[in-house]
Amino acid sequence: MRILLKFHWQAIFFLNMLLLAACTSTPSTRIIDQTPTRRVAPEAINTSTLAMQSAQSSPDSFGLSDLHNRWRQPLGITPLRWSSNLATSAQQWANALQQQGCQLQHDPRTAYGENLAAGSHLTAASAVKLWAKEAANYDAHTGHCMNGEVCRHYTQMVWAGSQEIGCGVAYCQQFALWVCRYNPPGNVAGYRPD
Repeated sequence: MRILLKFHWQAIFFLNMLLLAACTSTPSTRIIDQTPTRRVAPEAINTSTLAMQSAQSSPDSFGLSDLHNRWRQPLGITPLRWSSNLATSAQQWANALQQQGCQLQHDPRTAYGENLAAGSHLTAASAVKLWAKEAANYDAHTGHCMNGEVCRHYTQMVWAGSQEIGCGVAYCQQFALWVCRYNPPGNVAGYRPD
């Protein structure tokens, strides 16, 4: 009787967890600097997508330069050009992060500007949308983020001095990790994006 009762409570708990997950079915997304890091065990990495990502990442098959330029054009900023060198560099960093369990962190050795985003089923368009949402946190009059809010992903996207972009993506099961690099880098202290 005790074993049956214990199983009954475990089943109820499990069903409640499934119901909670179904009620909160929005995909989890993160951009660096805004939420805690989620670590995925290296053995959970889905390596079957590695060949696919290499084939898709050149040249700009995800349309990332166009997605960025949609935000630059209304501001009168010169469009970004796709750089296969930056894309290779970004892909190498995405692969390195994948091998480390997909923990979001900026490359401390890069000379380029860099935006990171990760989440379940995160597409190129939704990664750019996450960064672009930060426009609401940017004060164009002061050239700073408002009230300690995060806006530096957005300002890197629209940094007038940046002329090239290249991006890469790595996967950990259904978890996509995007890395975009910009040359020259933006977010230079003492300067404004425009």
